[in-house]
Amino acid sequence: MALKAIEEIKNSEIEAEEIVKDASAEAKEIIKKSEEYAQNKYEDLLLKAKDRAISIINKAVETGNKEAKPILEKGEKESKDIRNISEKKKNKAVKLVVERIVGIHGNS
Repeated sequence: MALKAIEEIKNSEIEAEEIVKDASAEAKEIIKKSEEYAQNKYEDLLLKAKDRAISIINKAVETGNKEAKPILEKGEKESKDIRNISEKKKNKAVKLVVERIVGIHGNS
């Protein structure tokens, strides 16, 4: 009877060790799957964040271009107007500058 009890205890210990091994292996598998899931979620969120950032940047650039367009057009027109000043006006401006310079230094 004592031998039978000892054998049952040994069998129970072996069974308990198997249960612990199985539970440990299952826990490792659960942890591995959880880490993979978390990594996939992280990469997905990162990709969505990058897409959103690109969208925001593109929208800001588009808005900036719309706001800058009339300013650039006005600057282009003014630049064109300056380049197209008639010879008569250029000569008049040169004459005015020369008179002022000579007038300042001519009195000394």
